[in-house]
Amino acid sequence: EASYARDPLKGSQYFEFKTLINELHRQGFAVVLDVVYNHIGSPNVFFMLDRKYYFRQDQDYTLQNFSACGNDVRSEAPMMRRLIIDNLLYWIREHHVDGFRFDLAELIDMETMLAIQDAVRAEKPDAILISEPWSLRGDHKKKLKGTSWSSWNDGFRWAAQNFSKGEGNREDLRTQLRGCVDTWAATPAQAINFLESHDDKALADMLTTDGGGDGRKLKPLDAARNRLAATILFTALGVPMISEGQEWMRSKHGFHNTFDRGDAVNALRWQERERPEAAVTLGYYRDLIQLRQSKAGATFRFQGASFAKATPVTEAEGGRFPELAKALREGAKTGVPEDYFWWIWPEDGRAFGYIMNWTRKYPGKPFMVLLNGADQPVTFDMTLPEGIAWQAIGDGKRIARLGIPGMVLEAAGEGKRTVTVPAVSAYIFVGM
Repeated sequence: EASYARDPLKGSQYFEFKTLINELHRQGFAVVLDVVYNHIGSPNVFFMLDRKYYFRQDQDYTLQNFSACGNDVRSEAPMMRRLIIDNLLYWIREHHVDGFRFDLAELIDMETMLAIQDAVRAEKPDAILISEPWSLRGDHKKKLKGTSWSSWNDGFRWAAQNFSKGEGNREDLRTQLRGCVDTWAATPAQAINFLESHDDKALADMLTTDGGGDGRKLKPLDAARNRLAATILFTALGVPMISEGQEWMRSKHGFHNTFDRGDAVNALRWQERERPEAAVTLGYYRDLIQLRQSKAGATFRFQGASFAKATPVTEAEGGRFPELAKALREGAKTGVPEDYFWWIWPEDGRAFGYIMNWTRKYPGKPFMVLLNGADQPVTFDMTLPEGIAWQAIGDGKRIARLGIPGMVLEAAGEGKRTVTVPAVSAYIFVGM
């Protein structure tokens, strides 16, 4: 975008973007481009070249509009397909980007989607390919099962949000926690889990107790709901995604889509992090991320049985993200074994619990997560796997990696234990 450049009339944007990517790589970041090949902006040069060839039309030559943008691209046309692939390879070869997120990817025909996968991975084996798998005409997540495409998982968003608001839905949540391998994914690596994106309302506005749906009027219960949802996000199998400002409960004033509302609504106001509830929540997100990235947290990053037993690829074989590359390449062979989760079903349907990796057969440590979306404390009367002592490390407001004093469940007797979890909160235990 030339307007961001220091000297756009001399083309400095080209080299400045290269420098940006190089510096981000130096700091350990990957760069994923959001690409929009499903429709054309203005001026529409392809319309001027050949309207019938480059765009899908109805029988009366009306342009199809399942993108809601007015001119759906005919990606199945050989030269349009070639143009998309050539453009992707340009970004990889010339600018060394790490991958792509495809806007409204359901509008790209499946033959082209698979051709993109083959061409991009031949050039860069560990490239990140993410589909926004829907459009106004449908969803193609199931068609991508077993490929090395991952997809935005909108089902996770609604399951985690609804549970955090006290609406139960434990069976739906169970499916999401397993990385959707029982529905549309071959491996959890295909599921990009999220609570909020650039579209629709901000999470703060969806979880607020304010009658007008304006999350700026922050209350302790709003923050508790956010942290409960974040606990689900970072302890679920799949790839977690967060939106800018979600971690300090940024609001978009209750508006649904804000692409046309400018900085008055969309600007990030960093001082909002200093609100007491926001500061606690921001710290909680930071600690959850560190836990998930830790050696013990490999439990949450599990991508499937065959992947867990496979010999790790080297940096040279897998590029910057060898584990993810390996998981995606073996996607069709992997799944989540039945002994990976131990489910806990309290009598109150608004509460739920799960133990991960309790057999210790897989990378990482055993973890137990107890979720309470109810507006009152819930007692978990549990029969736990024998031989494991549990140390609490999370209480819904903080993660203490060395343990929370006085919160230990000893390994004794027949494994029966009782834990009371406060309203709208979560406890996290690590097995010792």
